[in-house]
Amino acid sequence: MDKDQLTGELLHHPLSFTDQMLEDLLDLGFDFTDIRKCIEKIYDLSETQLIETSNANTGVLGKLNRRSTSKRTKRFNRKIKRLKQGANYKIIYAEGDSWFQFPVFVKDIIDWLNKRKGYIIYSDAYGGDWITNIIYESQYVPALSVLRPGYFLISGGGNDLVGSNRLAIMVQKNYNQPKYLSASSIPDPSLTQSQKDMIMMAQPHITKEFYAFLWAIKAQYLFLFKKLYAPGSTQKDIISITQGYDYAIPGNKINFSLRYPMQPLVNKFLDNGCWLKRPLTIRGIFDEGLQRALVMTFIFEFNQIFISLANDQRFPNVYHVDCRDLATKMKDWYDELHYKSCIFRKAAMAYEFIIEKHGTCNKIVRAKNL
Repeated sequence: MDKDQLTGELLHHPLSFTDQMLEDLLDLGFDFTDIRKCIEKIYDLSETQLIETSNANTGVLGKLNRRSTSKRTKRFNRKIKRLKQGANYKIIYAEGDSWFQFPVFVKDIIDWLNKRKGYIIYSDAYGGDWITNIIYESQYVPALSVLRPGYFLISGGGNDLVGSNRLAIMVQKNYNQPKYLSASSIPDPSLTQSQKDMIMMAQPHITKEFYAFLWAIKAQYLFLFKKLYAPGSTQKDIISITQGYDYAIPGNKINFSLRYPMQPLVNKFLDNGCWLKRPLTIRGIFDEGLQRALVMTFIFEFNQIFISLANDQRFPNVYHVDCRDLATKMKDWYDELHYKSCIFRKAAMAYEFIIEKHGTCNKIVRAKNL
């Protein structure tokens, strides 16, 4: 098949699309521009609409992002200024979304890593940013070229999926085109039987657009890593670390705890429930158990992408932080998508483990096991 035919298969028959077909597509010149066009078709957006929808640099959120980034850049510069010859330190570059930059009141993964004296982190992460923008605009290229970091932390894809009610495109009450026909066919031995049952519960309601979206996400990361680790690349020795989020819980409640007194205001400002619960409700899915099962399945599939990339023999320096099951109860969540600071600290420990132990540790690090 030629490039157009394979692209059509990816978009219209994603469940029969294969990794080999994706490799063939990339070999035929399928690039970031083509991937972006696929995203536009999945969401039925024009290029202008895609730019406007995915812009994390506007409004109040953009202002908060810029302020947080400015503080981090100043901290980076201070650490560089204080360096002494012979000092033991690690240069780290971070690019991604709100798990790397939650602008206010929550200490995210990068905030916790920044507390390490020997970690000098330059962050381009922006809450609300899309991986489609990060990779399409090559936002990471100047930093990698100038800083020559030893570590590249990248978190992205969640905003591409859940913003502006887009999750509604991925579900339908009676779609009945399941990927898995039995729990025994689900390829993850770490799942409990209860979790497998939830994935099976979700199967009749997931549309082909979700699986096409997954292929588009994988294509972007695959394109990124193939370029980054090409034989002639100056960055081929860098350690890259991905992550695929945790089993979030759909809900629109305004939460409060004494330890997080600003949580109700932030929940209200960010319109808690808009990412997961609302789009599922729009599609007529009101049952809370089914809502949780659908979100769990999305996160499960998302992590499978990064696990496969970390296990790809072409990328020996790619590692994956698996945060699934790190949050064990509703109180661990600040809102629908983000941990409270104490749970983000546990996630950060998994990054520290890879940074300190890479080469001798597993390629997939389960944060809950540390």
